[in-house]
Amino acid sequence: DGSWHALCVTWSSSDGSWRLYADGELGDSGSGLARGATVDGGGLWILGQDQDAYGGGFDANQAFAGELSRVNLWDRVLTPEEIGTDWSVSCHHHGNVIDWTSTNVEVFGLVSKDRYLHCGK
Repeated sequence: DGSWHALCVTWSSSDGSWRLYADGELGDSGSGLARGATVDGGGLWILGQDQDAYGGGFDANQAFAGELSRVNLWDRVLTPEEIGTDWSVSCHHHGNVIDWTSTNVEVFGLVSKDRYLHCGK
């Protein structure tokens, strides 16, 4: 639709419950997803591209086409109140595992990195 949208996905390892929020509204949810699994540190964080092997095996036909910004990662499930619907608030969230504003983001291919100007609009 040409507009920016805030997406948030939560997942709890203990029971495998997950929720998908779009602009602060719950869109879908489920349970049993990778119940009891852990996410090990020291890996690569790849956005917008399917990788067929660790750190590689990229296929241009499997790449995301669009714009991404303010991607953050926490080590806990955010509450619906924390997710909220007010963009001016969500623009000031900073993940405690990955913080978009302080993480060194490397770009490759036909990707550019611009300052995000949509907070609070």
